[in-house]
Parts: sequence; C-alpha cells; structure tokens
Amino acid sequence: EGASQYYESFDASYPDDMLAARAVEIIQEQNLKTHQGLHLTTSALFQQTMPTITAWNKAEFLSVDMETSAVFSAARYFNMQAVSLLFVWDELLNGRTWLDCFSPEETEKHKAANRVIFETALTLS
Repeated sequence: EGASQYYESFDASYPDDMLAARAVEIIQEQNLKTHQGLHLTTSALFQQTMPTITAWNKAEFLSVDMETSAVFSAARYFNMQAVSLLFVWDELLNGRTWLDCFSPEETEKHKAANRVIFETALTLS
C-alpha cells in the first residue's frame, strides 16, 4: 500500500479499540459472524502468488485489502478514530477469488451483510 508512507512511517496500524468492540457488538446483534485479528493491506492486486498467500495464512492474517492501512494512517495522522469493517468473500487457499460469482443464496447473504456493515458504520459515526 503506497499511501501510508506519506502520513507517517510505521509497519502496523490498529483500529480504535472501543470502535472495534462496539462494531462487533452491533454486528453480532444482527446474528452475523465476526472475526477480529490480523489484516494485511497491499497495493499488489492480483500479484500474490500461492506461496505468498500460504505465507500470509501461516502468519495468521484473516483478510487482505488495498485500503485499510491508508485509512488508519490518515486517521492516526489527523488524530481521528478509525475502524475497518470488511465483508470477506474470497477463499484464496481454496481457489475462490473475489472475481468468482456468488450463488443466489450467497448473493442474498452478501446483500444482508453489506446492509449490516453500512448501518453499523453509520451507528458508529
């Protein structure tokens, strides 16, 4: 990810603990499963190899995206709170990428999860 370097130099960024805890509560109240843990931000879309993905898995990263680190870096720079709410649908170790289509049932679950995530973000603001 290339934006964080312009705000400050560090190897890891973290969400606001209180926002993250409240987000989990709100989401779980809607009977959706949540996971909290390590997340990786990279700017290398489609450049990850299977050995890289396997290494990320062994390092216990739960998800990967292209934006979270930049948002956290900018928030920290401006002394703001931040949290990241992600719907993860790909399973790279199983050969499923975000380009793969959902079944009708998965599409409905995705829509419902997105609604809950959006409403959670509004509640937190």
